[in-house]
Amino acid sequence: DPEPHGSILAKAHRAFLDVKHALLRNDDSVVGSINSGEGFIAGKYEKALEDTGISATTRETVRRAYAAVKVEHDQMEALKHSLQGQRGADNPLFPQ
Repeated sequence: DPEPHGSILAKAHRAFLDVKHALLRNDDSVVGSINSGEGFIAGKYEKALEDTGISATTRETVRRAYAAVKVEHDQMEALKHSLQGQRGADNPLFPQ
């Protein structure tokens, strides 16, 4: 059964991220947080797919949703590495 509301820990985590983004305001911070969140969600889908008690219809729905999340997670991972690759002494916009 899906949870109707987030946990207190999840709410605290979102509040922390809001403060972090307000203070840092940089691409690395935002991309890193999105990547982390999507990785967390992907893990939940992986766990759901291991559940032998779900119907074939539910499993297929979860599998499709997981595939979409995985694509987005992989794109964020690539963007994160791209931003890290832009850092360096030869790039004054992205110093190390």
